[in-house]
Amino acid sequence: MTDLLAAFEHLGKVVRPTAWGNPVDLPAIRAELRARTGRPGTTDGPRTTWTYEYPDLDKVPDAIAACEAALKAADLHEQEVWALQTVLEEARDVSSEAKNHTAERVTGHTSKLHGNITPDDVAAATKVLRCPADPGQEKTVDAEGVAEAMRVCLQRLEIEGWEVVVDPGMAADMSVLGGKHRVKVRADATFAPCAVQQLLVHEIGTHVLRRHRAEGQRTPVARYAVGSAMRTEEGFAVCRENRAGVNFNARDRVYAARVLAVDIALRAGIVDVVDALVEHLDVDTAVGMAVRVKRGMENPHEPGANVKDHVYFTGSRMVEEHLKAHPDDLGLLFATKWPLEELPRVKTLVDAGLVAPIPPELADPGIVL
Repeated sequence: MTDLLAAFEHLGKVVRPTAWGNPVDLPAIRAELRARTGRPGTTDGPRTTWTYEYPDLDKVPDAIAACEAALKAADLHEQEVWALQTVLEEARDVSSEAKNHTAERVTGHTSKLHGNITPDDVAAATKVLRCPADPGQEKTVDAEGVAEAMRVCLQRLEIEGWEVVVDPGMAADMSVLGGKHRVKVRADATFAPCAVQQLLVHEIGTHVLRRHRAEGQRTPVARYAVGSAMRTEEGFAVCRENRAGVNFNARDRVYAARVLAVDIALRAGIVDVVDALVEHLDVDTAVGMAVRVKRGMENPHEPGANVKDHVYFTGSRMVEEHLKAHPDDLGLLFATKWPLEELPRVKTLVDAGLVAPIPPELADPGIVL
């Protein structure tokens, strides 16, 4: 089992779809779009071709071969085999097409992973955006204040081996690096008190807790995100925000705007996406969101989308609907990192004694507040 885990851990390090799918020179791309925003009819400015780099891509074939050999030698439950074979299939797919940046490929691949938006999703998101924007709370909490609140949460949940660090070199406000057991907060970021509570539930009370519980199962395979796991992962986190009552207007609008961004990007280029989003968001947020839905494409001015960003909004609706119909499945969602549609497989692992649901007292999202 040690050789198997080592092989798949190495595979996870060299299969880097995020690195392969982020265009080179992102700061300049954002600056060009910001400069053009607010000048209707202007088409010059934003570059027409994005370029990409492929760190570690040449290492993937050997890593896959090592995983296949280790898997062949292992004595595993059939669901464990299914999960690891799925990981390998995804690694082959994403690596073999890493240099294919056509709109058709990016749209098709991300839709396969994360699902498609529906007219009902777009209508629900539009309804949120039509509501008046709340002025919100003043950002009075600095990065170290957020980091310390998260450390307290980790202690309360009795999660050991994780660290929360303040990092001056980040682009995002915050990130969770599950494989490294690390939460990072950008050094110059500031947060409203309501945003701090939302982050505690979303990041610590869902992402970190789910990873921690999956790693503690008898089967190490529980920790691997397989299939359409992102929609469940982020949707579950937003669902828990809502259940804890820590969601707030500005964050709800961002989740809804991401659906709108995907919808427009599927039919138009990046300039049209920005123009639509600035009706609801500030320019910097609109530009960043527009870039995200065109990630992976060579020509961002073509119709097509990296649809991943809709999962926060659509995933929360999916998870909430499922849990209303099947409330007993709540604990199972913490047993593995697998997607909602694979819960029948998770239940098979429960019956085999390989995983266990989370205790009810830990399932309450308010435990971190």
